[in-house]
Amino acid sequence: MSQEEFIAAFLSVWDKPECFEPEAVDGLAALSATITQLTDASNNDIYNELDKWCENYPKLTEVIAAALRKPKNKPTDPTKQGNVVDNRYPELYESLCKRIKPSGE
Repeated sequence: MSQEEFIAAFLSVWDKPECFEPEAVDGLAALSATITQLTDASNNDIYNELDKWCENYPKLTEVIAAALRKPKNKPTDPTKQGNVVDNRYPELYESLCKRIKPSGE
């Protein structure tokens, strides 16, 4: 598993706010602050911060691990229906999206 694959798996879970425990949602403020400050950091540094943060939320970590094992199917028309997590932490989402390569590259 590459750092980009882990970041992509985290983002795939990001689009499913029901996977985030209330404690994990509360912890996103700290993660957002950390990740948005690391704009010039390597993907390895971002991965390490995500991994360290995820250690505090084992249920979420299990969902991310499952996402890593699943085949990657991209919807043709993704919809965001009131994603509370995305609405609260758009900078975190955008910072992580910049870290993964679009498919086909």
